[in-house]
Amino acid sequence: MTTAQITAAPSTIVLSGKTYLLSPLTDEDWGLFENWMQWKVLSSVKGQVNGIDKLAGFTAEERKIILERATDKAMRITVTSPDALPFMMSPEGNAWLTWLGLKRKQPSITLEEVKALLSDPVTLSTAIAE
Repeated sequence: MTTAQITAAPSTIVLSGKTYLLSPLTDEDWGLFENWMQWKVLSSVKGQVNGIDKLAGFTAEERKIILERATDKAMRITVTSPDALPFMMSPEGNAWLTWLGLKRKQPSITLEEVKALLSDPVTLSTAIAE
């Protein structure tokens, strides 16, 4: 193990031509990401789309079953479970993980800013070249 690994020293990352410090993720960061993944599963069945309840048209019993299954699926997702990989590999998940690593040394950076940086053509062309 290197001194940088032992001390959890940040590394550098270039996004949109600017250099940032990227810190290793903490247990708290992984917990936040896990909460986000679980929320994504639950929000896929709960809430509204264009003002219409996503579960409209289902009976009360069907709604209960759908919500129980979604809750069960969400609670099984952890950062170490196989179900986490698609979230981690998605553009939104990648932005979340990058943001969690950046916010320690750049506390004012927002998730929306990171999403924009990661979709910037300069950032994408640099990543492809490396």
